[in-house]
Amino acid sequence: MTDHLEPSRRDFLAASALGLIGIGRHARELAVGGLSHSDNELLYVGTYTEGDRSEGIHLVRLDTRSGELRLVGSLNAGPNPSFLAIHPNGRVLYAVNEITEHNGRATGAVVAFAISSDSGELTRLNEQPSE
Repeated sequence: MTDHLEPSRRDFLAASALGLIGIGRHARELAVGGLSHSDNELLYVGTYTEGDRSEGIHLVRLDTRSGELRLVGSLNAGPNPSFLAIHPNGRVLYAVNEITEHNGRATGAVVAFAISSDSGELTRLNEQPSE
């Protein structure tokens, strides 16, 4: 029997988040009037925030021709917003906060953000325990 290299939970979540955000971005463009013919795409990247590692969610511009990534901005989305998903209507981004306690209870959290249709900037809407 051969040993299989199993990805860690963190690797799996990071890869899933990036894949879903790419899919979500495509759905968002369709929802707001068709695909962009621009050479740039706006991506949302969720990260782990233990210590002073990051703000949480980064907005990154991808040059589809060169593959260059350029940081546009960052947003404090609470601790460890490691998994992101965009609503099919393209107007809301959800971030799952991977934490062990939320408001004194043993649960994680989910935060909703409005996505600005012109700039892609995020505005916090709501936060709920994930149970």
